[in-house]
Amino acid sequence: MRSRERLAAILADDQQPTRLHTGQDWLTLGAALRRGGQRSAARDALTVADGIFVSVGAQGWIDRASAELRALVPAQWRRTVISL
Repeated sequence: MRSRERLAAILADDQQPTRLHTGQDWLTLGAALRRGGQRSAARDALTVADGIFVSVGAQGWIDRASAELRALVPAQWRRTVISL
């Protein structure tokens, strides 16, 4: 599914009573944009998804959105945690 089709699905789901589906659509779009190298657009979409998931209390989906957002951070910028 192309980005335009995903956006159309998002707009259609946003008219429905369940926000969870809208969040899932934003997550799918954000992940596709990230894989396509469109980091800024991906960050925007994933942030919207995360906000929706937080608002409905969907912890599993919050975790997935957070993982996608973390994947946007270049490896050299990630903090390394060393166990002592």
